[in-house]
Amino acid sequence: MLNDDHRRNLLGRADAIASSVHKAWTYLQVLKGMQEGATKDSENLLAHQIAFDSIYRAVFDALYAVIGTIADTTKNVESIHNLVKMARAYPIDQDARIAIKTALSKIEETDGSPLRRLRNWRHKHTAHHTLEAFTPEFYLENKLELAEVEQGISALDSALSDITYPILGCRYLLRPSTDKVASNCASLFTRYAA
Repeated sequence: MLNDDHRRNLLGRADAIASSVHKAWTYLQVLKGMQEGATKDSENLLAHQIAFDSIYRAVFDALYAVIGTIADTTKNVESIHNLVKMARAYPIDQDARIAIKTALSKIEETDGSPLRRLRNWRHKHTAHHTLEAFTPEFYLENKLELAEVEQGISALDSALSDITYPILGCRYLLRPSTDKVASNCASLFTRYAA
């Protein structure tokens, strides 16, 4: 059975991860809003294409970075991996251990999966600027549609709650708080048309 210190440690780590997942949802909604705004007002996009492209790339870089943090395996990073490692070191019951294993299977990075491609962008492009990341082959192998990005974030979001619920009795409802960001961003990119 978990003592108060165990619960506090696990909840602190889970809350930090939830904050990162919330950022990922927010960045995705900004990107969706930018695409919607560009579709509604293509003249505005053409008039400000350098600014639009720069903002779009910067938001994607932020998204890659936060996904990398959530999925990181480095010691002391507030990541799902380290939450699981901490939980397994504490006296949790067999049902919780099974739930963790099931949750981790949902975010396994198989070849070509959205999570694998997101991490490739994070590691090879955003974080380390490898030469490979700037080749046409890298872009083709790691191309992501926003629906695939959404699928990856959803898997991480779900895994977090699937891990925390049997251990701490809490679930995180992160996406709904970001749903208005896309429409708000779309209106921003259409309102100030030149």
